[in-house]
Amino acid sequence: MDELTEEDLQDIVWGDHPDFKDVTKDSVDDTSRWHMYLSKVVRHVSGSFYSVQWQVGATECQECDLDAVLVEVFPKEVTTTIYTTSKD
Repeated sequence: MDELTEEDLQDIVWGDHPDFKDVTKDSVDDTSRWHMYLSKVVRHVSGSFYSVQWQVGATECQECDLDAVLVEVFPKEVTTTIYTTSKD
């Protein structure tokens, strides 16, 4: 994959890049007084998967740079057990 520009990363974050499609929804990973830290997994047209992480302002008036980072990730199937109040 070629070097990505800041504009490319911004398009990936907002779901507007033609070579990347969202696999997961945006997830809030952490918060602070001034920022929310989010991430999601995207798939490149080559078939590779990437985690994209970025930050946004914590309020509608708070401005900040996205500081987006793209890291290659690999799918791994995991089994989980949940507990419910019914036997269904």
